[in-house]
Amino acid sequence: MGAFTLTTAGNFSLDVDLDYGIKLHLYENDYSYQDATGKYQIKTLKGGRLHRDAGIADIFEINHSLTPSISAGWSGDRLRLACRLGLPMTAYIKNEMSKSLNPAGTDGSLVKTGDSTTTEYTLKPMLDLAMQWEIIPSRLFLNAGGALGIFEATFNTVDKKYYVNGVVDETNPQRGKQRYNRFEPAATNLYLGVTFFLIPNMELQAALGVGSNNNINVFDTGFNNTNGRGGLINFGNILVTLKF
Repeated sequence: MGAFTLTTAGNFSLDVDLDYGIKLHLYENDYSYQDATGKYQIKTLKGGRLHRDAGIADIFEINHSLTPSISAGWSGDRLRLACRLGLPMTAYIKNEMSKSLNPAGTDGSLVKTGDSTTTEYTLKPMLDLAMQWEIIPSRLFLNAGGALGIFEATFNTVDKKYYVNGVVDETNPQRGKQRYNRFEPAATNLYLGVTFFLIPNMELQAALGVGSNNNINVFDTGFNNTNGRGGLINFGNILVTLKF
């Protein structure tokens, strides 16, 4: 929605923001069948179609995300500081109805075989910190940042129904609601990099060998390991920008 500045004082500013996102999953919604004369015909579903071994699934699936945040920034002659506290929240809904062609008909009618509704909510407060130090004025900058995941909570519910001849099967042991709740503790990441203006129209950015969970492997030359991105003398990412 765009940031809104609450206050400014000299080189300091305080802002609030609200981000919203939506993702709608789209599937094919037609299926084929043979009529009484043996010719193939086509019908459509209300939602989307997903092929299964025993038939098809009529699906509606959507994701929502909402992130309110507050951020602060300060800039000096050669030092810039910034921080952001965000509260990302997501909601995921999926309705999936399993169906198969009615074996007693030739009109393409479907009978239910199963019904599943999945809802999942997540909450993950994040604190981001950033610093830029101008080592050589207008030429060389040191960038440092940290991300603190305060915690991550996930609440998942799956409600299942099964059908026999289009009627709910109350004897199926897998029917009913199942809940999966998870809570992840705090996790941190540290990032280091440099920005170097080689010439007025050329900029070089490089990320140093610091991996997740603050792993720093000074003598490690590997980039695809679980301990980090290699030693400090190695570069994990390099970006060169040309301006015309």
